[in-house]
Amino acid sequence: MPRLSFALFLLSSLVLSARAADPAKPAVPKTADHAIVSGFDRFFASPESPAVDGGLMLLGELNCTSCHAPDKSLGELIQKKQAPYLGEITHRADPKFLAKFIASTHTVKPGSTMPSVLADLPPAEATAKATALAHYLLSLGKQPFTRVAPELSAVTRGETLYHNAGCVACHAPRLERAAKASNDEDDDSVVDLNATSIPLSRKLHEKYSLSGLTSFLLNPLTHRPSGRMPNLNLKPEEAADIAQYLLKDTVAPAPLTMTVYEGQWKTMPDFTKLKPKTTGPASGFSIDGFKNRDNFAIVFDGFIRIEKAGEYVFFVFSDDGAQIFLDGGLVTNNDGIHAEQESKGKVHLEPGLHAIRVAYFEGGGGEELKVTWQTKGMPRQPIPNSVLTSTDKPLPNEDEWKLDPALAKQGAELFTSMGCASCHQLGPKEKTSAGKPAKPLNQLAGEGGCLSNKPAAGHPYYQLSAPQVTALSRALQAIKANSVPKRSRADEIHVRLATLNCYACHKRGDLGGVIRERDPYFTANQPDLGDEGRLPPILTGVGDKLLPAFFTSVLTKATVSRPYMDARMPQFGAANLGPLAEQLTQEDLRDTPLPKIENTKTTKADGQKIVGKEGLSCISCHMFNRNKSLGIQAMDLTIMNERLRPEWFHKYMHNPSEFRPGTRMPQAFVNGKSTLTKVLDGNADQQIHAIWQYLADGRKAKNPIGVVPQGMELIVGGEALIYRNFITGAGPRAIGVGYPEDVNLAFDANHQRLALVWQGKFIDGSRHWEGRGQGYQPPLGDRVVKLPDGPALALLASPDEAWPKGVDANSKDPNFRFHGYELDDKRRPAFLYEYFATKDKILVRDYPLGEGTLGEQRIIRTLSFNSPAPADKLYFRVAAGKIEPVDGGYRINGELTCSVKSSSKPIVRGTDGKNELLIPLPLQANKPIDVQIEYRW
Repeated sequence: MPRLSFALFLLSSLVLSARAADPAKPAVPKTADHAIVSGFDRFFASPESPAVDGGLMLLGELNCTSCHAPDKSLGELIQKKQAPYLGEITHRADPKFLAKFIASTHTVKPGSTMPSVLADLPPAEATAKATALAHYLLSLGKQPFTRVAPELSAVTRGETLYHNAGCVACHAPRLERAAKASNDEDDDSVVDLNATSIPLSRKLHEKYSLSGLTSFLLNPLTHRPSGRMPNLNLKPEEAADIAQYLLKDTVAPAPLTMTVYEGQWKTMPDFTKLKPKTTGPASGFSIDGFKNRDNFAIVFDGFIRIEKAGEYVFFVFSDDGAQIFLDGGLVTNNDGIHAEQESKGKVHLEPGLHAIRVAYFEGGGGEELKVTWQTKGMPRQPIPNSVLTSTDKPLPNEDEWKLDPALAKQGAELFTSMGCASCHQLGPKEKTSAGKPAKPLNQLAGEGGCLSNKPAAGHPYYQLSAPQVTALSRALQAIKANSVPKRSRADEIHVRLATLNCYACHKRGDLGGVIRERDPYFTANQPDLGDEGRLPPILTGVGDKLLPAFFTSVLTKATVSRPYMDARMPQFGAANLGPLAEQLTQEDLRDTPLPKIENTKTTKADGQKIVGKEGLSCISCHMFNRNKSLGIQAMDLTIMNERLRPEWFHKYMHNPSEFRPGTRMPQAFVNGKSTLTKVLDGNADQQIHAIWQYLADGRKAKNPIGVVPQGMELIVGGEALIYRNFITGAGPRAIGVGYPEDVNLAFDANHQRLALVWQGKFIDGSRHWEGRGQGYQPPLGDRVVKLPDGPALALLASPDEAWPKGVDANSKDPNFRFHGYELDDKRRPAFLYEYFATKDKILVRDYPLGEGTLGEQRIIRTLSFNSPAPADKLYFRVAAGKIEPVDGGYRINGELTCSVKSSSKPIVRGTDGKNELLIPLPLQANKPIDVQIEYRW
């Protein structure tokens, strides 16, 4: 069979990737015939619903109060949905698309809540005014709109994310198999989802730029502050993948060229001496189309556009060899036959186009290539196609708009006179004149005008449904008559949950929850957990269940307690949530006292036994301190105490199914008696109390019997345990030391510094003891504190001289020489090294010890400095950051307390939280100086 050309291969891959995820009978929405306000259509559109509440919701969601000022007495009854900021809209949206959308709003985006402001005009006049408005918006933008070809592997990943991360809770599924059925009224796979599907523009690829949509998905609230499109807590690469999926039909020149070679090599070949097998366009630095193949090489060529001068770090992660070149120079070299490993390189780049080449070859075994970059102010991420181009010559773009200043001026006048500025700001602090104010809300008749069922001259046309018109009319009549019914707290909660569309995922009482057609898209990475693992939790009684601080952190800080659930908990912004958390707590909280515990000798040890395999075996289902359970991987037990009210926990443990119908949690306590009769006399309340006390230690709780730590945890016994390897934060020549007192440290033998201290578990050695042992391993315990990078010893001309930066983490500091360590009778090491910055070397003995008991652990570090010659300008740096004097020492960055015993008084220098704690070391010849530092955290 002849091989496909590379272009045909790309095209076929794109089609296949668009059809990868395919649940049975996907739901396809019909075209919306009215403004879609999901909360209203689901809960307030029926004749039995409270029409005034529904109308008040619409007054906020349709942004009516931007033109018609509400009376202050309405307070929180109208939750205004602010229109998007438009200052940089033409970076995200094509000006040509905007012109079409403004001219024919409901045709271009059926179901839009933006009214058509030109619907009463003849088509030609509407098009002319829309064009002028689009030119005005184009004149505001600082970044151009550019189309970028999608990267095929990103499209596939984005399709999965879009359908599983929670997007389809609000938006319709977009699977290709359903497209044919969407226009077939008799096909049973067509389901009318208008009531729950917030519409997207019909042809997103005609609207958005890749970079603009990516930045929008990363933080929607910066563009649409009202939070109806919430933040889904996406990583930069996830936002880019979803954007590329949604824009997969974009037609644009390929960002790179790709040349493929065949052959066998052990190192990167000289490509000038090889004949290419194929050459063609490439949609990114991807080898996905070459998986499960051996003995080939690929060279990607193109240009990378740099906007800001600076230091850029390029990373290549590969199996086998790979190299990155910028402007012909080698930036990083990951050459050779090897398993997955990474290399990086730094280069200074000036603004403009720079030639980039990525060379890769595969010998045998696995195939892997990932290219990422980062710079100051930009987190590490894949290089986006938006900054890549296959040529340094301008690409012809016949469709590109050029700004017409005259039209832009006309559009600016229209923006004010037509009332656009009443709804839209240019940015958070950039406002435009709103023109002539409209009648206040309490003077509206509740009929005609904006509520007309056809465009009316001088009024925006919303294309409202009959129930929407009825609800708005009744709400306006009630406002005019000053007879708006007072809402109960339960009604306020209901309206806010409906407004923010929380009901799309969560059920509260008999309302809401995932609808049947959406159900297949809610998935989990632990299928054995069933519906509890994949469906968002019910909100019935949630205010009685969760502690206020944790509740707030879930709603506003993206706290995750169900890592097995693929759907994300969105962040709407504290201002948009209002008093929701407080209202739920007040509404749900039940005055249920904790049971009186007769046996005051109940101990954490009892709880440890009950939770373990020899007790109720909670660990058969629940994870414990990130260690996998013996069965399904349910929620980690060690976070229960920070999440739950103890009263709710006691009630729940007595009868789980009462609080979570259908739960797999077994009922271990019946009629006040436990099935575990040999602990605490089988008394249910005492056993539950013991569990709660035991879990109060959180991550510090000792493992119950039966928990099997994952990987190859190194367990510290009665003596210190030493581990030498690559440790995250301590470099490639790190020496980890675990002490019996449950404290640990990592010493950086490249730079002779104490790099990390932490508590609890020591380290997992599996990464270094399995396969080829590549990569860095982080500490396994908790409360990890990072100490300053760079040298700890330095000669300073004065106490004000800047501290030297030192060398790269992977390089040895030439001013030091490490001499290993000596062990005491409990195998605790004292590190030995020399400092060479002076004419005569300075000898250092660095002897840290773990001390204390659980909750009061500390590290006592004794350092001895000696030199055959004086060194009166020598300083030792203890800490850096925000340093505050406290009783008994210094508080470092709010997490570590250091106490110093030294013959010289410590110095705190610097301001504004950029301090350093230094100890002067006025060494005299052959007269050692001892310093003791105590670390508590």
